Amino acid sequence: MLKARTKFGSALKEIDKAYAFAAAKLGLPVEEIEEMAVPAYGLTEVGVCEEPMGEFTARLTVTGGGTEIAWVKADGKVQKGVPAAVKKEFAEELKELKAAAKDIERMLPAQKERIDNLFLQQKSWPFAIWRERYLDHPLVGVISRRLLWVFTTGGKAVTGIWFDGRLVDVDLQPVAASQETTVELWHPIGRDLAEIMGWRGWLDAQQIQQPFKQAHRQVYLLTDAERNTRTYSNRFAGHVIKQHQFNALCAARGWKNKLRLMVDADFPPASKLLPQWGLRAEYWIEGAGDEYGRDTNETGTFLYLTTDQVRFHPVEAVQRTAHAGGGGYHPGYQQTDDEPMPLE
Repeated sequence: MLKARTKFGSALKEIDKAYAFAAAKLGLPVEEIEEMAVPAYGLTEVGVCEEPMGEFTARLTVTGGGTEIAWVKADGKVQKGVPAAVKKEFAEELKELKAAAKDIERMLPAQKERIDNLFLQQKSWPFAIWRERYLDHPLVGVISRRLLWVFTTGGKAVTGIWFDGRLVDVDLQPVAASQETTVELWHPIGRDLAEIMGWRGWLDAQQIQQPFKQAHRQVYLLTDAERNTRTYSNRFAGHVIKQHQFNALCAARGWKNKLRLMVDADFPPASKLLPQWGLRAEYWIEGAGDEYGRDTNETGTFLYLTTDQVRFHPVEAVQRTAHAGGGGYHPGYQQTDDEPMPLE
């Protein structure tokens, strides 16, 4: 929960250190510690908590992007507003319930982001562990049950989703799973177009809104221009973007970035480590403008950036830097200039 609430890089580093320490002590990967540490917030089943309060039962329901609290009378009728008797006689319990609802609403985006990154981690689980930590987890299950997963048994892979109380394929046929089954998050990369379109149509027909773009995710195939440049892409070059919004987006998506100041200093590109793939992605940017106070705020931070190439380097490759005022990225003094990885 602490990591979900924290936005500052220095604080996140300390939290990451704590996770790393716990992981080393238990002999487990950090990602698994994060996975195991998701609280249930008192939910007694996937997305639902019921708590008796006098003549009423408080029903907390986790929706796609938030929570709802309803009050159920003894005769089964539902009252949306908080009953006066509950406010008077169960003030502390009501306060705790509302606090849990707020914590859930803060945690949901963090869990969506964590699960969205599982493909980059090339993560897979034995079926029983996946069921415990994802499908049937009181909070995580709200997200997991609206996603596509790949179930592999004896070398045969089937894509499925939770629907109407069971796992089914795109034809609504049951997905068989056993102790030998492994599970991984489905991703459109490398999938047949017919399969992608089939699942998009299925989700639309069942009116299921996924927690993040999965079946409807954009996939960027190489263009002729990128084949010609070979080691970099200009697909996202030549844009002028708001620096502070870009920096916030980098933090949210797991990219490292430093705010560009109008000073005599060098800055590395925005980058993201992809250790399971042995790669580091880089997005080249520089401050836009040259007039202090007009193109910067009062602290000298550029208001806007211009964008350039996207490149991929081996994880251990030298980190290039560029001057705040532009001039291109280059390795440090007496450092080897490592070539970027080919795009194809």
